[in-house]
Amino acid sequence: MTARIFHARPCMGAILSALALASPVAAAQEAESVYTRIENCPSYQYPDEPVWETACAGHDTYSLYLMSSEHSSAIAYAFDGGPRSDFMRVPANAPYSNFHDVVEWRLHAGTAVATIHRSIAFTPGGLEGSDAEQQETLVVTALAPGSDAVACQIAFLDASAMSDANEAARLVADTFAPSWSCDGADPMRFDALDQVYMSVEAFDGQSRDD
Repeated sequence: MTARIFHARPCMGAILSALALASPVAAAQEAESVYTRIENCPSYQYPDEPVWETACAGHDTYSLYLMSSEHSSAIAYAFDGGPRSDFMRVPANAPYSNFHDVVEWRLHAGTAVATIHRSIAFTPGGLEGSDAEQQETLVVTALAPGSDAVACQIAFLDASAMSDANEAARLVADTFAPSWSCDGADPMRFDALDQVYMSVEAFDGQSRDD
């Protein structure tokens, strides 16, 4: 693909909106969001381990499972009472991390194709002489209920560095999740909005060529 040089950079919000309208996926199906919360869910502690597992209802007939230890959390998905996915963690450069209690589900034509979930990694102030730090990551997970994987992480977006990170995550979910194959491919990583823009543009160009 020939690189483009932008002499005047338009508002990134306008870019994201234009890309969403231009995307063949978004044009073919209207996308919308519904939200569920991870709260007041039954949990239990593993025998003789400082690990807890929590089961929560998700959208439609999806279930969410969180495995939490003293330092971090992992999440798994199940559909309609079937087998659940592997537990998935979010890479973090901090000793502690957990998930936000709100999960966003992206629906295409009424069917959930992805979730967007915020992971918060932090270093408490005073830990080994360090100052308090916090890193927020938006995790885009593709839902594949008919596959052995059930679900898989497809992208990590650095929400601490990006403005409009939520809209960028929705664009990533709507563009990539419907056709994503949960075959063990590494998730994409985005540290800046320009990276999202270029990846979506390249995907749309490839889709048109196909």
